Order: sequence, then structure tokens, then C-alpha cells
Amino acid sequence: MRNVVVGSAPEDAGLANAVQTELSARGIDSWPAGPDVAARYVSSELIVRLGSCDGLAILATPAAVTWPFALVQVRLARELSRGVLVPSVGLSEEVVSSWLGTAESVAVRMCADAPAAASAIEQWTPPLSDRSPPVVRFAAARSTILRVASHGGRIGEAAAAGIDRGLLQTAALHLRSIGLIDFSGPLDDDRTTLITVG
Repeated sequence: MRNVVVGSAPEDAGLANAVQTELSARGIDSWPAGPDVAARYVSSELIVRLGSCDGLAILATPAAVTWPFALVQVRLARELSRGVLVPSVGLSEEVVSSWLGTAESVAVRMCADAPAAASAIEQWTPPLSDRSPPVVRFAAARSTILRVASHGGRIGEAAAAGIDRGLLQTAALHLRSIGLIDFSGPLDDDRTTLITVG
């Protein structure tokens, strides 16, 4: 693990800063995905950071389980084929399990404090993603659609990326079906606008 996005609820800014300080001391780059990112909802910067990181670490705390953006970040990471680690600080395994629901491929580690959470992140090895050509192409289409939707762009902008139009349409329908984006108009019209939703 050399590069991680650290997600935290607004009330957990101090904990997140302490975890990032610990990670830095261990030679691990981290980027905070906290309240400032949530204020812009799904920013293009978050999409780029998640797409290029080794994984996402969502700090599970009593505040996090009431913060809906935490689970949105988990879904985004999964859609971008990134592993997710949930260091739990102050929550029981039962509460974390109930909060995560059916989230697939999410690793949970029970931690007492920020140093323990940083240690869990350092020791975690994200699962290898499927690198077969069809999976890689669909992941690229999802990433492109998310990037364009993050700034309210049009489907024509996504099509200009050189990805098959049918694959982009399938990715857009998939992302809308799981509640990450929406659009107004037909997907075969370059003027159709894509937006992220919450």
C-alpha cells in the first residue's frame, strides 16, 4: 500500500488528520475525502484520486454510520475497481457489518485509535482486480462516465474519450441503476447531460 484515499465523516476530521500523519510517517501517501469533498459531492478530483489509488480506507466511527457520503465513497471505489478497507474505531463488528450491508469485497479491521488504523491500512493488501480485457474496458467506461457526470458534462464528452458508445451507454445505465448518476435525455444524443446524484 503506497497511496490511499482516506474517507471520514465531518466530525472525524481530527481522527482523519491523525491517521494521515501516521501514514505519512510510514511512507504512505494519502488524500482526505472528508467534508470538503462531500460538499462538492462527487468531485472530478475524487474520481481521479480513487481511480489512481491503491485503495480506499473509510474510517468507521459512530459519526460515519450516520454520514451517507461514506457509503457513496465505498460504492464509487468498487465501481472504479478499487479495494476498500474499513478501519473501525469505536464500533463493534456487528454495527459495522450492519452499516456496510451487502457491500462486497470490503475488509474490516477493528482498531483502538489512529495509530492502529494507520497500521491496519499499512498492512492491508487490496484484492487484485480482474484485468481481463472486457472487465478493463467496462471499468474504463464507468470511470469516464463518472468523471463526466462529476461536473455535469454531456454524454458527447464521454464519447470523445474514444470508448465504444454502446459500452458507455451500458455503463451509464448501470451507474444510474445503482444510484450514482442520472441523466436527462437519450444516451444516443451527445447533448444529454450526466450528473452525479445523492
